[in-house]
Amino acid sequence: MSGSSTSATGNSSQVLVGGKILVRMDGKIVGFANSASCTDAYGLNAIHVLGQLHPVDYVPTDARHTINMNVLVMKSGSLIKANLEPTGAGSFGLLSTSASIAGTKFDNTQQDLRSSAYYKTDEGIPGSLRVLHGKNFDIEIIAPDLDSPATKQYVVVKYKNCYYNTGSVSFSANTITVHNCQFLALYREGFLTADTTSFPKDELIDLTKTS
Repeated sequence: MSGSSTSATGNSSQVLVGGKILVRMDGKIVGFANSASCTDAYGLNAIHVLGQLHPVDYVPTDARHTINMNVLVMKSGSLIKANLEPTGAGSFGLLSTSASIAGTKFDNTQQDLRSSAYYKTDEGIPGSLRVLHGKNFDIEIIAPDLDSPATKQYVVVKYKNCYYNTGSVSFSANTITVHNCQFLALYREGFLTADTTSFPKDELIDLTKTS
């Protein structure tokens, strides 16, 4: 595995080797990848003092976290255990799709076709919003513990509340594979360092106990 992270405010990047990339939903591991490229942009705006050429500070205005993967493998069995298997129209899934509005009830009495109120689902959620309502999840980049690399690993970076943006999906009997996929995350947390000896022990993952 290799994972790279690039800051939008510079050209620096860091490559982590020997770990894994896990996808968790409701605390359960439902997928994994061998590599990911993560970009973090913070929309820095320069603060100037009148009459000075150089800025005195930079203020972040818009945090954007993007994760790109060449191949992401989702385990069908784990998706079912997490109650994420396809259950027909109206079910929430990892990959939101226009099929989510199948079986939508239409109320066209004096309603503007462009209005989200025109489409009503069984859950009472406007249909135009329902299409975009995929279930969010966490993406973890982990590195092996130097003392017990076979059984324990540390969370290097965690991207929380991720949403599927683009990708190509293929299906087989036991797996769902997403190719050239991109995810957008609301939050990022982690140490972004390959020196696992400095990690706090409460960030240790016992791989023998993960589901």
